[in-house]
Amino acid sequence: MFADDNQPTNDGNEPTTTMPSEPVTAAASSLSAASSYEMTDAPTQGPGTTAPVVESLGGDTSPSTATTPQVNSDDQQDLLSLKKDVLNELAPLVGHIDQSPEEKFKTTMMMLQSTDNHALVRSAYEAAKEIPDEKVRAAALLDIVNEINYFTQPA
Repeated sequence: MFADDNQPTNDGNEPTTTMPSEPVTAAASSLSAASSYEMTDAPTQGPGTTAPVVESLGGDTSPSTATTPQVNSDDQQDLLSLKKDVLNELAPLVGHIDQSPEEKFKTTMMMLQSTDNHALVRSAYEAAKEIPDEKVRAAALLDIVNEINYFTQPA
């Protein structure tokens, strides 16, 4: 297994691994700390199809697709009912969570998008105004404009 120079050799019976000569660093992700907000919701298509995934706060704003898990319609209805119950219970408690302005904005946006409750737009705006990083705040404000566009688009 070892040659005279104490370097490992392979006799063909052991797996080989090639080590990089340079340190390996993670590639820059499209979602940095300033753009880590990601919101997905129940698909509007049938089970097993692809649904748009919305990325926000500086991420890629073009819809990508992700394969949704297959859930039968009874289970899907049960999950949606449970989600509604959890969101109703969470709504009065969310103010008690110790969160940064950015996290408060993300939580408010998640609730807004999950419930389509346009009354939460103002709360999201108030949270966004408190975000200290100007780039993150700008992206949050754009997200709010997009939500307002969603609620005010003609039917």
